[in-house]
Amino acid sequence: MSFRCLSAKGPVHRFRRFPLSVGCLIFPQMDQIDFTGPFEILSRMPDTKVHVVGKDLEPIRDVQRLLLTPDTCVARAGDFVCTDGGKRKTPKLQIR
Repeated sequence: MSFRCLSAKGPVHRFRRFPLSVGCLIFPQMDQIDFTGPFEILSRMPDTKVHVVGKDLEPIRDVQRLLLTPDTCVARAGDFVCTDGGKRKTPKLQIR
């Protein structure tokens, strides 16, 4: 399992605001383990709120048809967004 964290607000070393807001991106046909693994680890960090991020708020189905429901959209994703590091292609999403 692997994942990537992308800063939405500049270099990580300049970031000092707490609580930390992290978004885990979900998208159709992803493997849910690429989302739930990082979610479980990040949600245990002190002073951290983890959000489930989708293109919009519509539920999506993973590769095995499991229904995943975002609680926020990409435009409100948080300080960092984690995307899957699997072999499937992460979709390009525009932030509005």
